[in-house]
Formats: sequence, C-alpha cells, structure tokens
Amino acid sequence: MKSEKEKAVEVVENRNRAYRSVFTSDKGKIVYDDLEVFCGQTASEVRATATGMIDPYDVVYREGMRRVFLRIVSLMKEGEK
Repeated sequence: MKSEKEKAVEVVENRNRAYRSVFTSDKGKIVYDDLEVFCGQTASEVRATATGMIDPYDVVYREGMRRVFLRIVSLMKEGEK
C-alpha cells in the first residue's frame, strides 16, 4: 500500500507528464507558441493611458497572464530527464 507521500508524488509526476504530453504534441506546440506571445513572454510591455499614467490594474493583469505561462513552463520541466 502506498503512503500519502508516495501518492502525492505520483499525482505530481502524472500531472507533469500530462503537461509535457499536451504541449509537446504538434498541436500543443502551436498552442504553446501562441500562449508564449499572448502571455507576454516574448516582450516586456507596460502600457500607459492616454494621459501617460501607468495603469496598475493592467500591470497586475499582465503579470497574472505571465505567471500562468511560467507555470506551464515550470510543470513541463519538473521531473524532465
């Protein structure tokens, strides 16, 4: 019988394999590349309003998008051999 720790490790390993499987498939690579651009990984971007002010809500929103993409990248790399 597996311990709780062994079960948790198995869940994490299965999840990471699933991410790699999805995003390394031919169609997954297309989605990955699109998300990379959409989530702001290819260019740093801070937008100013018409008055020249930086919108802090926009900055937080963009950082959230970036974090989602970084999670995908991280999960794909975890346990990679």
